[in-house]
Amino acid sequence: MILEEAYLFFEGTPAAEYNEDFNSTIFHNTRHLFLQDDANWYTYYILHQQTRTTHARIHFHIAGEEAKSPLQSPFGSVLFSDQLPVQVLFKFLVFVEEQLRLKGVKQVTIKNPPELYFSGRMAVLQVLLFNLNYQVSCAEIGSMIPVDEKVYLDKLEQWERRKYHMALKKDLVPRQVSLDQLKEVYQFIAQCRELQSRRLSLSLEELMRIADAFPDRFVLFAIYQHDVLVAASINIVVTQHVLYNFYGAHDKRFNKLSPVVMLMDALYTYCQMHGLTYLDLGTSASGNEPNFSLLDFKVRLGAQSTQKLTFQKKLS
Repeated sequence: MILEEAYLFFEGTPAAEYNEDFNSTIFHNTRHLFLQDDANWYTYYILHQQTRTTHARIHFHIAGEEAKSPLQSPFGSVLFSDQLPVQVLFKFLVFVEEQLRLKGVKQVTIKNPPELYFSGRMAVLQVLLFNLNYQVSCAEIGSMIPVDEKVYLDKLEQWERRKYHMALKKDLVPRQVSLDQLKEVYQFIAQCRELQSRRLSLSLEELMRIADAFPDRFVLFAIYQHDVLVAASINIVVTQHVLYNFYGAHDKRFNKLSPVVMLMDALYTYCQMHGLTYLDLGTSASGNEPNFSLLDFKVRLGAQSTQKLTFQKKLS
């Protein structure tokens, strides 16, 4: 542990009396980490001893000579307070690197969240990682819909609004469904994806374990036509401000009605009702290149583009 003025750099678990001075995410929750692997995790903190607060945190999974943040989640990296001086954050990154080197780590991978999740803080962190000679190993384009007081349809291009009204005329109806229907929704999405030669990243069993651990974080929506399932999405409240559209799909027989627009309207309204400020539509890629048609579609749905960078560094 290293004392930097009032700040303490710490490996392990701080005392329960410490409160976090930043917004956490489901992917930084220790229960979520242990669902991926129940061992080999190392956590580093910046503690402010006078105020008994935690000002930064990063989790690493170490296997052999490689440390990853995260192991399997969409992102990991450092969460830190708006009040944390940049100099302290920089020295903390140096401290963490030294601790990993002492554990025999030869390569470090840090996957940042989309920049819009934490706006200016991510920009600062990325510059510091560049200053420490990290290289970008993967650059992705994320898409996020800002949620405000406006009606969702007012954010759309005329063509997408027409699709929404066509769906209404064909008796398509959105519904929020209970977590008890997770299996049904998952299987529907998986079947739709299989027809496109695409597979889901998690098995049903893996996803259900996460849902069992975090039932309040899962939000399921579906579109029906006379009780026939037309489209569905599995969504996760990642932070207190962001709803992540994790998995989604629709029956290709309804392509002309584009039920995704109705689905997005329902999710957007849910975000408004629950004080969420962004709807994350995920990244758009085909292999190592952007999927431009999918990216354009998300823009037509009202999304803004945001960068999502993964950093790597070889330690000497």
